[in-house]
Amino acid sequence: MIPEDKIQKICSEYCIGNYVSVNRIPQGVLNDNYVIETSTGKYFIKSVREKVKDKLKTIFEVESLMKSRGIPAVAMLKTKSGDIAIVSKKEVYSLYPFIEGDKNGKYLALDYKNMGEMLAKIHLAGRDNISDVPGLKQFKRPADEVVLEKLKGHRDQIINNSNQDGMDEQFLDYIDFKLLTAPKVKSSELPNDTLIHGDYHPENLLLDKNSRKIIGVCDWEKSEFGPRAYELARSLLYSCFSDGYKLDQALTDSKSFCEGYLSVYPMKKEEIMDGLKMRIHRMVLSSWLEEKYYKEKDSRANHFVGHEMGLLEETIKRKLLEKIDEIIS
Repeated sequence: MIPEDKIQKICSEYCIGNYVSVNRIPQGVLNDNYVIETSTGKYFIKSVREKVKDKLKTIFEVESLMKSRGIPAVAMLKTKSGDIAIVSKKEVYSLYPFIEGDKNGKYLALDYKNMGEMLAKIHLAGRDNISDVPGLKQFKRPADEVVLEKLKGHRDQIINNSNQDGMDEQFLDYIDFKLLTAPKVKSSELPNDTLIHGDYHPENLLLDKNSRKIIGVCDWEKSEFGPRAYELARSLLYSCFSDGYKLDQALTDSKSFCEGYLSVYPMKKEEIMDGLKMRIHRMVLSSWLEEKYYKEKDSRANHFVGHEMGLLEETIKRKLLEKIDEIIS
């Protein structure tokens, strides 16, 4: 839990009234997040590690740009002195307005349609005049051989460990599946054509309980200039294929998501399929979870392994591309 002296400092620096209570949000995996209540209302505190503080300016600029272009981006608040964060030893705290969204977690066809529409609006808003955003990265394709060597290195590290635990075994299965699959997947070449959110899925969206409209888009940390077809594919997979991999329902939800997106920002079927191929290739040729867990000693990464393994099996073993091809025809 965030220390009380830090909470008092935040209240003072942001001039948000007197501290009443604070609660940690358990959904935060790679960051520590809190809801603080003061005499002036509720606010959202995001705690990140000191080493990423330089990236906050880019995130703030992206949030502000999107907000100025009609996207309901939830943007950082500034302190009384105009700063966008408070640095305290190894932690950095940024403050956001708290927006109450529907917490039910069950989504209807209309919700997926609205999600698709909002993603398309983000891509339209991010097409032009973004050169002023400092530090915005360009989307890059993984260097296949480099990633494969990293995966093999982590595999050797696990095998040579005489004290393997259940998480090691799970990572080993995950790595073996990727090494076996890597020669079979081919990526597509797509141009970087817009500012992409980078992590667009329901947990980063706030829906109004009554209207079902999206009233907040959060967590722009992974924003970069990339291919919109790639992000459409990534968002489809993480939005529609996370409920126990019920394929029929996931495909129905995907159809609603695609209909919403294409009604705002049309895209040819071939480009959608290229985006899916690129995403599947990137899922296989990725070592970020292994790097987090075995190199950075960040145990929070183990939260994702089972989900990523399940999604890979769904997309490859059950020939998801063929089924989605039928949907978007």
